[in-house]
Amino acid sequence: MVLLISCRGTHLPWPVEGNLTTYLGLGSMPLAIAGWLWLLYANLTQAGNPAPLPYLPLLNPLDGVALLVVVSLVCWYRVVRESHLGLAQWLEPRKAAIVLAATLFLWLNAILLRSIHHWCGVPFTPQDLLNSLTVQSTLSICWCLLALAIMTVATRRELRFVWMVGAGLLGVVVAKLFLVDLAGHGSLARIISFVVVGLLILLIGWVSPVPPRTTQGEAP
Repeated sequence: MVLLISCRGTHLPWPVEGNLTTYLGLGSMPLAIAGWLWLLYANLTQAGNPAPLPYLPLLNPLDGVALLVVVSLVCWYRVVRESHLGLAQWLEPRKAAIVLAATLFLWLNAILLRSIHHWCGVPFTPQDLLNSLTVQSTLSICWCLLALAIMTVATRRELRFVWMVGAGLLGVVVAKLFLVDLAGHGSLARIISFVVVGLLILLIGWVSPVPPRTTQGEAP
């Protein structure tokens, strides 16, 4: 309903016709919030078992619905901002970008954890996932790759704030590497994680220097 009203609201008959502002605001906002909360809950608690079908990242019912929710929220937000509703003053672009980025980061990690659960046989419980060397190594490498992508884009577009976000994620990876990944006895997974992350950090330092302090288009 949120996606339909956002994308086709001007072409819908009564009762939406003539009351589009109300349907975008009081009508859609509770559904948008409920969809976002469901997205967080599902990615934190559900293993996404598609039986009898095999599990494929994104190509499964749970991720399909999650993608629909994200697209619906983005379309709804854009229409609300463009229509100059009173609701728009509570949805500043920078805050919305931060919420969207955090939601997508959570979703990405959930996809990784569900993939490891189905493909590597790690039980989908907080304790088992936390204690899994495969999980920890995969998260470290993927977070480092994500930091590389963020910082590279930020350098090319001279977005210092975005570059700092990527640098912060890279700092978290380094801290996790020493406090979690290398905290136990040596193993092949830990060694691979350490070497790959180290090489990616060297690559980041080469291709993604910090943008100048005074930039254009800093806001998301």
